[in-house]
Amino acid sequence: MAFKAYLESLEGLEEGQDSLYRAREEGGFVLDVEDVQLDDGKAFGLANYGGLKKALASERLAAAEAQKALKSFEGVDLEALNAAAEFQTKYKGKTDDDFESKLAEIKGSYEEKLKLNSDKMTEALAAKDGAMKGSIVERLMAKHSDKLMASEVLQGIVRKELSDRMGLGEDGGHFILDDNGNARQSGRSDSLGNMDIEEYFASMQEDKGRWGDFFKPNENSGAGGTDIKPVNNGRMTKDEYSSATPDARQTFYKANAAYCDANGYND
Repeated sequence: MAFKAYLESLEGLEEGQDSLYRAREEGGFVLDVEDVQLDDGKAFGLANYGGLKKALASERLAAAEAQKALKSFEGVDLEALNAAAEFQTKYKGKTDDDFESKLAEIKGSYEEKLKLNSDKMTEALAAKDGAMKGSIVERLMAKHSDKLMASEVLQGIVRKELSDRMGLGEDGGHFILDDNGNARQSGRSDSLGNMDIEEYFASMQEDKGRWGDFFKPNENSGAGGTDIKPVNNGRMTKDEYSSATPDARQTFYKANAAYCDANGYND
């Protein structure tokens, strides 16, 4: 018959078996056995699994807290920090005239290295943002290359304007900034969000006074009907649509089919 390692009570045991158990301070009784260590290194005995689990949980918690504490020191020059701590411990309570100056020297060295690391990080982020802006602008200009004047100088000015006006969101999206550096609201009737680069590019084409020399004249202008004009937030009115050239109407309809059908542009 096997003996249980733990009993709540000694009642029910056969005569003489109660001597095999010892009482616990916390209550109950455990089988009183002696641990054995064999020559091959193996050992046998009764283990307190509850205590082991508690100790393991405590160690895991301590490890997690240590990892959390280490994260607060990311980017910190630990050598300079340790040097300052050791110096302060060594001279604490003393009136050495060199203490304050030496401590200031260590602190200055640490702050200088910290600023250098911060500057490098700022430069890296700026370079990353610049590359992202450049990619967005280049894709747009390649898409609308037929609308831009061929002059590299003029295209360079347009490129700089688009890049300078662009802001980047934390989600990777982009938006256009106003003169105060705030996100500019979209002017489209079908949008409640911020203005994007496509809409701003179209507004530059519309602004003939400032940007007229940077874009090619519309090829449909004066060809027996009215040209597609970027009015009504980039859309033609029904009167403009009906008086436009067939090619202009076809182009506009392809770009705004759902809008045209919903508003009776082909009635």
